[in-house]
Amino acid sequence: MTTSQLSPDPQIIIFDFDGTIADTFDTVVNIGNNLAIEYGYRKFEFEDIIKFRNFTSREVIQKCGVSLFQLPFLLKQVKKRLNSQIKYLMPIPGMKEVLLELDRQGHTLGIITSNSPDNVNIFLEKNDLKSAFSFIISGSTLFGKHRIINNCLKTYHFN
Repeated sequence: MTTSQLSPDPQIIIFDFDGTIADTFDTVVNIGNNLAIEYGYRKFEFEDIIKFRNFTSREVIQKCGVSLFQLPFLLKQVKKRLNSQIKYLMPIPGMKEVLLELDRQGHTLGIITSNSPDNVNIFLEKNDLKSAFSFIISGSTLFGKHRIINNCLKTYHFN
């Protein structure tokens, strides 16, 4: 979709952050592989990455042999390491232009993420996107964001 094809009628548009706005994929794979080496889990090979893109979080965890009991610890490690890399991340190619055009057209833009609001704000400020967003909602979720989305809709009185 080009920016000239975007809807002229103002709407509320909610984005995920990691992998939709911020290009976190390679960074998260590298972090995951470093953790695999440190804690004895299976590393991601290129072929795995292609397959995993179509898997749910639960399926990826099972394929890597990560115990559900150790998962909270590993997720905390991923978040901690991603925090240290946030200032180096770039937007998904073309996304910055689309977001700025949506904002220019009067759409209300928001972010729902499992990332921290501080990280999101650092990224948005670094990439001159902060003013495009009306809200950022951060919530911890492992297997879906439907509850966070529903709460957002209620909080902001979106229909």
